[in-house]
Amino acid sequence: MSAKVLPLTTKKIITDKLNNFMAQHSDNPTAQEFAQLLDFMNSEDQSHKNATLHEYVRHIDRLNGTDFPSAFGEFYQIWD
Repeated sequence: MSAKVLPLTTKKIITDKLNNFMAQHSDNPTAQEFAQLLDFMNSEDQSHKNATLHEYVRHIDRLNGTDFPSAFGEFYQIWD
């Protein structure tokens, strides 16, 4: 799955947070990598596949005995 699948509202929150981080840490080379990630994520809207991504994550959790919402709580809260 791809970050392009995320809903536009989720992408906006991620974009705003990473832009804020990059502005505060412009001297950090990792911050520049985030710019590339944002460009990729926002280059295309595939949010119509979001339900499939949710199902995939639930399936992987069942297979591995993991709990994505607990492991990635902050992200899960903004993921529609």
